[in-house]
Amino acid sequence: MTTQPLPSDAQPQQSNRVSWLFAAYITVFLVLILVSGATRATVQPVTKTDSDYVISFGIALAVFLALYVPSLGKLSAARGRRLGTAFGIAYMIAFFGRSAFFVFNAGLDHGVSRNYAAVIERVGCVKGGGTWWLVGAPSLPTASNRMSIVGADCGRFEGDTVIVEVRPGFLGRPWVAGYTRH
Repeated sequence: MTTQPLPSDAQPQQSNRVSWLFAAYITVFLVLILVSGATRATVQPVTKTDSDYVISFGIALAVFLALYVPSLGKLSAARGRRLGTAFGIAYMIAFFGRSAFFVFNAGLDHGVSRNYAAVIERVGCVKGGGTWWLVGAPSLPTASNRMSIVGADCGRFEGDTVIVEVRPGFLGRPWVAGYTRH
């Protein structure tokens, strides 16, 4: 019995398909990095918790298992490709899930905003912007009456008053809709 070679165009099609999918994945990944960086300062939650990361990784794990477990009984090259695909998608969800949650929470929020007065306790400046650490003596809607605003101006603003506009969030997580320094 002799085996016949595959047509000359059979191998490049698979290679081109994989190359195209990988290029699309990298493109989506880079776009998500840009969107995540651009929205970091515009849709920030009032309080930041570690559970945000746990939820993001939990969803990523669930997606990974949903995509990969069906291929466990198969012994083929498709199983390896499925592992790579499942891992790639789960990694993207874990990496950007928290940002996507905040964008979704703020983007669909049609709730009424409330204003809170706070005082700038400390200013941290880094390349590209600053962070204001606020204390709100019981005005702020946080357990500790403290919060931070990322992406604020740099300068000697300690002691200045800030009016923080807070909206309830579509998913129930209050977020900073705006702020004004006085």
